[in-house]
Amino acid sequence: MIVAGKVDKGKKRSNNQDNLFISNECIGPLPNLYIIADGMGGHNAGDTASKRAIEEFCLYAQTNYKLQISKPEDIINFLKRATSHTNYIVYNEASKNIELRGMGTTLTVATIIKSKMYIAHVGDSRIYFLSEKNIKQITTDHSIVAEMSKSLGLPIESFQNHPNKNVITRAIGIDNKIKIDVISISIKYIEYFLMCSDGLNNMLSDSTIHHIVYNNKNRIDLLIESLIQEANNKGGTDNIAVILGEVNKKC
Repeated sequence: MIVAGKVDKGKKRSNNQDNLFISNECIGPLPNLYIIADGMGGHNAGDTASKRAIEEFCLYAQTNYKLQISKPEDIINFLKRATSHTNYIVYNEASKNIELRGMGTTLTVATIIKSKMYIAHVGDSRIYFLSEKNIKQITTDHSIVAEMSKSLGLPIESFQNHPNKNVITRAIGIDNKIKIDVISISIKYIEYFLMCSDGLNNMLSDSTIHHIVYNNKNRIDLLIESLIQEANNKGGTDNIAVILGEVNKKC
């Protein structure tokens, strides 16, 4: 499996608050680990939140390296505990430091074990699965517009210009407890997985993302460059974080 990633500041922001982590080797009991975190908060607080969330999640995994997580329910519980711990640490740091008050971050974590991807997810960063004929969003956006889309039965694209488009309803570090989506899903019939902050999917439709991946016969790193370049061409209004993994690519 080939996995790569990149963070880009975009065209409009003066600083970067997105961070990512990629490891194809063991992090504690996990055989691999991929993380996207999109920070929020004044000055450098958002950058601090996203960095600290990734650091604390990885540290929790490394500290608990002896844990046995051979069963699916063990993996799910481990991801939930690690994410809850991460939230607790970021929340406490924000509470104690006035310069970091109100900081938070999305956190989308994935690990692949025995042909399944296990995901822990808070916020509106996304994971997509791609095959030659399809692109499917796996995670659910924890955002005001996603809730409106669901309650009104309208596609989320209908709210593209909504004034609260970027307001999320869940974030790491905002409260001392957090509701976490934890799921497992087969990767047997996909060719790529894509993890991204909203700086990518707010600029590019799902069909555009699929077109770029499948109409450029390039290496993973060049596909990522193409996705980021197109997002910037469309305005680049936010920081952009992208992880792309080649899973069962046909020869």
